[in-house]
Amino acid sequence: MPIPDHQLTQLRTDLLAHEKRLLSLKAIAADAQHGLAQLRPDQPDYQKRSQSLKNLLADAENETTLHETLIKLGQDPKVLAALGEIHDKPEVADQLQSNPQAFTQARGIQLPPGLTITATRSTPHSAVVSAHYQAGRLQNRMNWDLDKGFTSQEIR
Repeated sequence: MPIPDHQLTQLRTDLLAHEKRLLSLKAIAADAQHGLAQLRPDQPDYQKRSQSLKNLLADAENETTLHETLIKLGQDPKVLAALGEIHDKPEVADQLQSNPQAFTQARGIQLPPGLTITATRSTPHSAVVSAHYQAGRLQNRMNWDLDKGFTSQEIR
């Protein structure tokens, strides 16, 4: 049996939230760029305001990268097939746990640089797969639990 439909629905809902956040990040980045373009060196607090806007822009760009990576991962049919395989045979998670690179390569999964993937099993009939990704100062962990489904958590 592949990943249950209710878990896939949960994943789609989570991915939509990431896509909505991307739209707001584009607006934040555009506002920061506009603010930088409007600054003049003779303005009060020019250095402070300039650095603040540059930091805001860098954070928006990093968060954009993070959300794009999570969306790509969550939509990757090879990733979903591997999770389906673990769903059907939780012991397959042991292969992922012992050698993540061999596991992903054997299934043709291309993980982006900086993304790490792990698996744990607390009982013979359970499995949790976690993907950790960092972009700049931002980190996120996306989990799939055989019983509980998908979750995504920003780490600060």
